[in-house]
Amino acid sequence: METPFNNEMAIADSCYGSELGDDFFTALRGLYKASGITPVELDNNRYENLCCGFATGIRNNWDHNAAGKEGLPKFKQIMRTGAKHVGGELSRLLGRHLPDSQSFKRGNKNPFCG
Repeated sequence: METPFNNEMAIADSCYGSELGDDFFTALRGLYKASGITPVELDNNRYENLCCGFATGIRNNWDHNAAGKEGLPKFKQIMRTGAKHVGGELSRLLGRHLPDSQSFKRGNKNPFCG
């Protein structure tokens, strides 16, 4: 890699990653480390991870409030890491909810309401 990323990244494991096993979790972190990223683990990670709320939103007819309520504990853990970046095999679901996102700039109290 010509230019390593050289940043910390909170690792937000998905609830479905556990189906792929330890090798998957280890490989994911290895890829980040190889690119210069320092993985920061959440309190609840790997097999103990929390729901991000995405499946809840789908299950409840795209109800953003239900998704936000379900995903808020994980979001709070991400924020407590102090990392400015979020990664994982489904990072696109959480990445748009960081404090510099348009949702926060619009003043939404619920970070999961887009």
